[in-house]
Amino acid sequence: MDCNLGSLEMFGMGGSAWKCSGLAKLRLENNSIGDDGATKLAEALVQCKALTNLDVTRNKIKEQGAGRLTTLLRKCTGLRQFWMGSNILGGTGAAGVADVLRASCSSVVLLSLENCEIRDVGAVQIAQALVGCPSLKYLDLENNQVGDEGASKLADALAGKRALKHLNLSWNQIGDQGAGRLVDALASCWRLTRLSLLAQSTSQGETVHLDSELVEMLRWVVVR
Repeated sequence: MDCNLGSLEMFGMGGSAWKCSGLAKLRLENNSIGDDGATKLAEALVQCKALTNLDVTRNKIKEQGAGRLTTLLRKCTGLRQFWMGSNILGGTGAAGVADVLRASCSSVVLLSLENCEIRDVGAVQIAQALVGCPSLKYLDLENNQVGDEGASKLADALAGKRALKHLNLSWNQIGDQGAGRLVDALASCWRLTRLSLLAQSTSQGETVHLDSELVEMLRWVVVR
């Protein structure tokens, strides 16, 4: 739902409309709800333990709002798909998302956190939580300033994930070391059909050219 709701207006429909225990899917992408709206959304969803899909992409949510929202989302232990991209989460927000993943570890199939500034510290938190998510199919961490450390931890977490189909790590800061770890890990992900590692750069913005052999090996992982 793209309605430009703002931070508070979305809750004018009355608390009972939002505190629906049977609510399963909620899309609120691109509504600029901010931290205030994220906090109120969290309070409204506290009874929605049947929630499986939540999309709050592009909502100007920062670490404070993300923390409040993810704290209460831990009660939604059947969460399957979670979109929270294009919000400024940082490492603290990523840690909150990791806690949500741990609470829904047996059910989560999709996580989208593109453009969230989580960096290596956030990627490590996400990776640690993903170890216990055997059903993961789609992971999008594009444009998050993730380097070799974060990529290596993600590689360890994704190794053996037979359900994994889609992995997007484009526009990060991954070099040969991180790419090499990913090659080794993804070789065991037999259902992987899409892998993106486009446009890696250094922290100074200089383009990183991955070793040509690594590029070929990554391509083989997908087309084998």
